Amino acid sequence: MIDVKMIIFDCDGVLIDSELIGCRVWSECLKPYADVSVEAMLGFTGKTGTLICRQIEEEYRCRLPEHFLDKVNIAVEDLMDRVLQPVPGVLETLPRLNLPMCIASGSRPERLMKCIRKTRMENFFSADNTFSSYLVKNGKPAPDIFLYAANKTGFSPSDCLVVEDSVSGIVGAKAAGMTAFGFVGASHCTPERAASLADAGADLIFDDFTRLPELLSCRNTD
Repeated sequence: MIDVKMIIFDCDGVLIDSELIGCRVWSECLKPYADVSVEAMLGFTGKTGTLICRQIEEEYRCRLPEHFLDKVNIAVEDLMDRVLQPVPGVLETLPRLNLPMCIASGSRPERLMKCIRKTRMENFFSADNTFSSYLVKNGKPAPDIFLYAANKTGFSPSDCLVVEDSVSGIVGAKAAGMTAFGFVGASHCTPERAASLADAGADLIFDDFTRLPELLSCRNTD
């Protein structure tokens, strides 16, 4: 049984349908240096851009130029400005949750706030409850950002529920001592992703954001 007092959302792939946008841009920008498919890039979701660059250099035995990440960030944000949408069901469900909420994301703070405004979520999330892994020492799968979010909002980790779409996010949430729901309702998600989130330790998997109030009610009363 869990008595949820705070919901910590990942942003990309949970609140906003952005993962395929980002992975396509990354794959295209990497072409001069390494052949990394969109599908392969999906394996890096949830991590900071700095960590992604480091892991790609190690795994693909390449050297990325000094300002590569800046180029990627500009390209991703330009495309998001034009096509980004909230995940289906998010805007109608957030008002029904009746619990404190915050965001814990691997994205840069500037991008997070732009995405919140673009997808019309500024009534729920602001600079006061939107936290980036760039604020802590270690990004996901380390638990740092989740513990930071709990501390900043005044909640015990055991009272927090994390909603994540990535393996690194689930691993980090569980390491923080939190309950973790795996969400697989965005456009990048596959049955394989659902299985990987379960293997990573997700306490529950769901694919329809509008079911979250019902799922919380069940968890709080079972």
